[in-house]
Amino acid sequence: MIALKTLIFTVLVPGTVLLYVPHELRSLSSNLPTFDIGAWRYIGLLPFFLGFAMYFWCAFDFTFKGRGTPAPIDPPKHFVAEGLYRFVRNPMYVGALLIIVGQFLFFQALVLVFYAAFL
Repeated sequence: MIALKTLIFTVLVPGTVLLYVPHELRSLSSNLPTFDIGAWRYIGLLPFFLGFAMYFWCAFDFTFKGRGTPAPIDPPKHFVAEGLYRFVRNPMYVGALLIIVGQFLFFQALVLVFYAAFL
């Protein structure tokens, strides 16, 4: 049941904030200037997928080690200080920022830099 709650939260909240909103921002800002880095844009896939891996690793730790979800309304019952939490206090936020930076580089959309700054 906890895993299902985590999955639903992940689709609704991070899915919206990290995928849907950047997509809409890129669509709405198509008239704004962009930059061209050519084939180097594919370097953006590295932080993008690294960020996703970080988020899912943390969600896994919250679900199975902490017995809770990433949702603030249903936090882990046990303190999680393993995995990425041994090194960084908020690795989910770091992962989210990497996802946005990866999209910024891959899609070469300057509007995503401003979006990342406001996260």
